[in-house]
Amino acid sequence: MKKLSILLMLALSLIGSKMPAQTAIERLKTEYPSVMEQYGKRLEALKADYIIAIDASGTMMDYKQTVVPALQDFLGSIPDGDYVCILKFGTITKEVGLSGQINQGNIGTFQETLNQIYAKKDDDVFWKTNICKMLETVNDKLTRPGHNDLQYVFMFTDFVDDASASADWESVTAKMKATSQRSMLLPFAMQLNGKNAGQDIPKVRAALPNLRIININSSSELNAWFEDQKADISKSRLKDLIMSDFDKWYGDNKITTELAIELNGGLKLKYDVDGEVVPAFVNGFMLTQCEPVSQSNNVEKINIKHDTIYKGRNVSAKIGSLKFFKKNLFQKNTKATVAVTMRPTFITGDKEGDPSFANEIRNLGLETDLLRNMELSAENNFVIGWNLWLVGALLLLLLVFLYYFIKMTVLPHKLNKVKVDVDTVPQSQVVLGHEFKNEVSHLFGKDGVVLPQAKFLLKVYGRRGFPIFVPRSIIFEVVEKPGNVIFTFSKGSDNIPSLKSKVKIDDTVKIQQGSNIYTFTIKNV
Repeated sequence: MKKLSILLMLALSLIGSKMPAQTAIERLKTEYPSVMEQYGKRLEALKADYIIAIDASGTMMDYKQTVVPALQDFLGSIPDGDYVCILKFGTITKEVGLSGQINQGNIGTFQETLNQIYAKKDDDVFWKTNICKMLETVNDKLTRPGHNDLQYVFMFTDFVDDASASADWESVTAKMKATSQRSMLLPFAMQLNGKNAGQDIPKVRAALPNLRIININSSSELNAWFEDQKADISKSRLKDLIMSDFDKWYGDNKITTELAIELNGGLKLKYDVDGEVVPAFVNGFMLTQCEPVSQSNNVEKINIKHDTIYKGRNVSAKIGSLKFFKKNLFQKNTKATVAVTMRPTFITGDKEGDPSFANEIRNLGLETDLLRNMELSAENNFVIGWNLWLVGALLLLLLVFLYYFIKMTVLPHKLNKVKVDVDTVPQSQVVLGHEFKNEVSHLFGKDGVVLPQAKFLLKVYGRRGFPIFVPRSIIFEVVEKPGNVIFTFSKGSDNIPSLKSKVKIDDTVKIQQGSNIYTFTIKNV
């Protein structure tokens, strides 16, 4: 039995020794299946450019033992086939050693090149620092024929530019921005200590908006940062690939964020994702922080909520409201500016344990990197300062008032307590099947009465009136039938096809048409 166990263990060890070790890409597919489903093919095909620019001016000479060993170690972890270029700069910018694809055969040459950075023989042309000229040379290398899509730039300097007055920053900024739009450019500012260190970083950031600043205080800090980079360069590259996509989407306005002031003084955040460009794994956003910055004089306070997740690729979400100093019904020229911090949210698995893009982004440590800080402003020249329910109630009351006002003063209604006595000459005239002798009485509805034997239509109707504003009235209207001669109307004008006037109780209206004379008397029933 003991021999059998030994043989079994030996067999298992032989099988295990023949199993090939997982590649970096395979490990990533195992660890991040959802993310690699989206980015795996691009990552495998991706080659990178590494442009390393080192400040060799007089103030930076003390950093030789900090920069060179860390970079030499880092170069040893760059994958075969990637492009490497090393620049030293001061008053001028100069390419050091060879530039080209790195591989196991020439990596030692690249590492040795770093020892030439701080050579004393170049003191005369490297004493001052010209950052603008360095960026021009970096851009030339980034835009060379056959450049790779993924591009890293490492700049080691204290970012104090001695040539600012004569430098053409406008031209350099335009060139670098154009390069950033064409490539996945990831620039790192390795800020070294020194007098006024970092004072010209804003100029560099204007040219490279997604510049990431790494403060270097010692060789151990630089080594630690590069150790993190080279520990899993494929993983770092995957993260950079994702970050580059988002930088591009934000830069090209494929993911946009706007602020609006609503009619009721609410603050609405509009988040819009271009579905034709941005993949479906982006499914909303999280507002992690939102603070008021400024407001117009009529606004007393901006009330805001944050730490809220909003699902959807085209979202209009209320994030706050405005409180006004005066409770005026209408507020004019209302403005507000808020500072927001937000990040995209991602799809999750259908059930617990399923691959989740959201969890994998979190495990990659990208949630913080994907945060975007921005100031958003909005204005509205017409805001209602009262509560909308109160305004709605008042409008409803107004509509009810208008409805009853029109009903009582414009629309006709049935006269239930009014009769019209009709007397005709000659007496043989027949109305509604009755022979007129002396007087015949009729009750009139709101549509009036048709006199078949007469050549006109008679309408007698009332208007109820409205208290205080409009008194109650009776309307007497005669409409001539088409094709008949004009008649005479004693209460109105002659020679028109429709005659209408207000009458009172006991008023008499006489109509003559040819030899027929009609006398109408309005009476109470």
